[in-house]
Amino acid sequence: MESDLTRELEFTNAGTPLGKWYREKLRDSNTGLVIIDIDIIVYLFYDYKKKTLSLVEEKARGDTLHTAQQKTLPELDMVLRAGCRERGIKYLGLHRVRFSGTRPDNSSWIELNGVKILENELIEKLNIFF
Repeated sequence: MESDLTRELEFTNAGTPLGKWYREKLRDSNTGLVIIDIDIIVYLFYDYKKKTLSLVEEKARGDTLHTAQQKTLPELDMVLRAGCRERGIKYLGLHRVRFSGTRPDNSSWIELNGVKILENELIEKLNIFF
């Protein structure tokens, strides 16, 4: 069984500022939503209660997609799409959260899949969509 101290340490050392923001603002594993940072900037969202899975890529400080990511992430997206179907999991695709600061709550602008959005809208979409 996980102690409160372990959870606190995991939360404190939880990757990037966006990873910490996810853990502060979105649902948690007690409600079924598991978020795993698979490469520092790509998060795996899995709701084991709904059996839905998605990838969300982080682009902080207005960063753009890099060549290696352009080649790799679409492949991972296709593999997950096929594998999830095989396992009876609803795959919701690869999404990109891009913002001007280090987290949505310290940014002058936020985009979800290239569309400008407010922080409260991002929270709502991520909690409901995933």
